[in-house]
Parts: sequence; structure tokens; C-alpha cells
Amino acid sequence: MRTELEAERLRNAETEDVSLKADRDRASQQARAEKLVRQLEDAAAENAELNRRLQDFEARRQLELADDQGRAQIDQLLQVTQERLAGQTEKLIAAEDRVKELETDLITARNRLEVIEGDLRMHQMSDALRETREQETADAVARDEQVAVVEVPVEDRRGTTPFMKELSLDAKKSVAKINGITQLLKHKKDQKDQAQLIKQLTGHARRLDNLVADIADAERLAAGAIKLNIRRTDMESLVNRVVEEAMADSDHDIRVVAEPTKVRIDQVRTEQILNGLLRASSERTQSGKTIVVRLQRVDGGAMLSVEDPEPSSDASISPVVRRLAEAHGGTVKAESRDGGGSAFRVFLPDPEVQAGGAIAPEVKILVDDATGQPQDEPWQAEAAHQQLAAELRRLAELES
Repeated sequence: MRTELEAERLRNAETEDVSLKADRDRASQQARAEKLVRQLEDAAAENAELNRRLQDFEARRQLELADDQGRAQIDQLLQVTQERLAGQTEKLIAAEDRVKELETDLITARNRLEVIEGDLRMHQMSDALRETREQETADAVARDEQVAVVEVPVEDRRGTTPFMKELSLDAKKSVAKINGITQLLKHKKDQKDQAQLIKQLTGHARRLDNLVADIADAERLAAGAIKLNIRRTDMESLVNRVVEEAMADSDHDIRVVAEPTKVRIDQVRTEQILNGLLRASSERTQSGKTIVVRLQRVDGGAMLSVEDPEPSSDASISPVVRRLAEAHGGTVKAESRDGGGSAFRVFLPDPEVQAGGAIAPEVKILVDDATGQPQDEPWQAEAAHQQLAAELRRLAELES
């Protein structure tokens, strides 16, 4: 019985030893498992760190590649830009050379223009003097052959003097303005300024040409026996053109109030009328004041008025303006305006439409039967040539 008990204890002891051993084995295995888990976690963390570093390295490598490509593109663009700038510089240099050539050509053209103008004035003066001498010689021979000498009335010669004086003064002013504009052209580089000056120069040259013709025709102008080139004219355009040319060298505020008007007139003579009115008004009126040019369509023709703030006076009316208006069959008068100032009014009739159906007045024109050209009476021609010779000599002395 005792033996069985001991055997039982031994079995129990062995069983306990086995259980303890099994527990120790399980604990050891669990410890090893936990250690492996920790090692795996550490390995995973290390792997993640390696992946992050690898990504950073790859990103830096990509950036370096992009920087290299960007620098290459920048270098290429810089090279292309430098090449284009070099081409533009060459074009700019060529353009500057062309501008210098054009400036040289312009200076040469101006110098030629001055020479031509000087030659033209000298030729005109020489031709006028030569014609005067030839006419004086022919007149002297004719007087010697005449049985009775026709005496020239003194009052007729005196009648020519105001016209010659005004025409000569206008001619001198036109020459002075032409010289002034020519000098300005030398210093103007802008093409718009040059075009404006050339336009003014053309206008003054045209007026000077008309004045030279009028000086040679002063006796006929004084007698009212002038030939008119009558044709239908847009008066509004004529007034605007004359005022624009006058404003170029005027220190007054010139304004235009014009109605659309078309009448049959002599354009050149009408321009002279308006220029004469503007000149007289400018001389009477203080600088900076307003001068109004008014064009109205009235029964039988057109009314041209120049208004200024100064008192009215018939003495301010130019004899040339009066004679040219009368040659058209018109009238000229000075009137006081309401509120002060004066108005110089010129009525120019339209030969086609006269107020009340009146017939247009005739213009006195003497015609040579042989040539069909206007001609003076013998005593008028002699007086005209003598007066012209005296005035030309006086102008030549003034010029010298």
C-alpha cells in the first residue's frame, strides 16, 4: 500500500515537473516571440526610414536634373536673345544712318529752295525792270512821233499812289514771311512741323505772285479796269482756308462763323479782299483779342464780315479792298456793332442771282482788238509804267 502511495507521489511529482517545464517552455517561447515582434517592428521602422531617405534622394536627384535642364534652356534663350539684340542693333544703326542721309538731303533741298527763291526774286525784279525800260523807250519813241502830246492828269497819278503803297508793303511783308519760314525750316526736324511750314510757304508764295501781278497792274486797279476770273466758288471753304493761313502767324484769336454759301466770284480777288480785311483788323486790334470772320448767304449774293472790338472807321478800309469789291459790283462799309466794336462788311453779288432780278454790273475791261488782251489808254499805260519804274527802283534800294 505504501509503495503505491510513493509511486503515486512520484507520478504526481513527475507530472508537476513536466507542467513546470512546459510552463517554462511556454514562457520562453512567448519571450522569444515578443522579442521577434520587437525585432520585426524595429526592422519595419528601419525599412520605412530607408524608404524615406530613398525618396528624398530621388527628389533631390530630380531637382538637380530639372535645374540642369532649366539652366540649359536659360542659356539657350539668352543666346537667342543676344542674337536678336545684335540684329536689332544693326537695324537701328542702319536706320540712324538713313535718318542722317535724309537730314542731309533735306538740308540740301532747303539750300536749293533758298537759292531758287533768291534767283526767282532776282529774275522777277530783272524782268520787271527790263520790261519797264523797254516800255519807257517805246513810249519815248511814240511820244516823239505823236503830233499832239497827251498830258497825263496829275490827279490820276496821285490816285495810283495808295494802291502802289499798299501793294508794295504787302509784297515786302510776304517776302519777309517767306524768308522767316525758310529759316525755320532749317531747324525743324519733325515732318509734321515741316509740312505745316511748307504749307504756309506755299500760301505766302501764292500771295506774293498775285501781288507782283497787281503791282504791274496798279494803274488798271486804280481805274477799276481789272479782269475778273468769275466762277462758281464754295465761299465757306475759301474763308476757312484764308483764315487758317492767317492764323499761322497771327497773335489774335480768329474765329469763323460761316454758312454754306456758293456764289460766282473771282477766287483770287476775294482772297485778297478777306486778307486785306484781316490785316487791317489785326493792325487795329490788340494782341490776344478776338476777331470774328462771318459769312452769310443773303439775297443776291454773299455778305463777308470781319468784326473786331475796336471803334469803327471808314478810314480803316483798304483802298485795294474797296476797289476789288467794287470791281465785283459789290460794296464795302464799316459799321458799329451793338455793345461796342466794329464790323467791316463786304457784299459780293452773284451775277446769276441778283436781288430783285437786277442785272449784274459790268466790269470795265479795255481790250486790244489785235491781241484780245486787256489794254489801258495810252496816257494810262505811260503813267502806270512810270509809276511802276519808280516803285521798283525804290524797292531795289530798300532791298540793298
